[in-house]
Amino acid sequence: MYKEVWRKYMKGFKFLLPFILVRTLYESIMHNLGFSTYDFYDFFKGNLSGLKQAVVDNFVPILFQLFVGSLFCAFLMVVIKELINEKRVNYREDLKESLGIYLRYLALTIIMYAITIGVLLLGAFDIIMPIVYIFVTSYLSPILIPCDAYLVYNNTNPVEALKEGTSLGKKYYVEILFLGIIFGVISLLLGIIFKMASPIGMDLRTNPMGYACIELIEISVWTYLCMFIMAICKKEEKTVEKIIEC
Repeated sequence: MYKEVWRKYMKGFKFLLPFILVRTLYESIMHNLGFSTYDFYDFFKGNLSGLKQAVVDNFVPILFQLFVGSLFCAFLMVVIKELINEKRVNYREDLKESLGIYLRYLALTIIMYAITIGVLLLGAFDIIMPIVYIFVTSYLSPILIPCDAYLVYNNTNPVEALKEGTSLGKKYYVEILFLGIIFGVISLLLGIIFKMASPIGMDLRTNPMGYACIELIEISVWTYLCMFIMAICKKEEKTVEKIIEC
């Protein structure tokens, strides 16, 4: 399945590239404008004041990411659905389709954020901090990942997408976790490159081109992950059709 998705990813890369570049540009601009980032491990250590300050400092970017970012992701997911089904990509028609599901996609995004934040709140208690951290990163995130793809692929409502998406997440947990680990390893290697470049006077965190290149790689990997999740939705659709025929 990984090879098949990779084949479709490379075949349709020219259609995905605009999204990758736009996302890279956005992340680079936010970085260069100096919007602060918050280390959520501090949150697990009970640093709620730091979280509050991070939200205040990044209020506009957070709203932009939530409302505009949801439309961007919905549009991308619709295009990915076309590529997975090997259909012709038409940006105009795909944008219309994404606008049609935008409010449902936004609602699902808010629900998933609420679930994640609700679980993270438990991390404020030191005694269960490590357990919550492991639970969120190794279990909750993988099972929630398929929800938005399920909503787009099946054109359904947020509640059903959450229910069926998490079921897919549990069923394909190992495959999704494996890709998540690969993504984490790549991010770790890029972080090492950051540190290795600094002593020789190439601080990639302050170099716009260097930072953009790092983001480009990470976002390209993330896009493949999105495509893999959409392929899971297609595979399950075929499975259901076979069961109905029987």
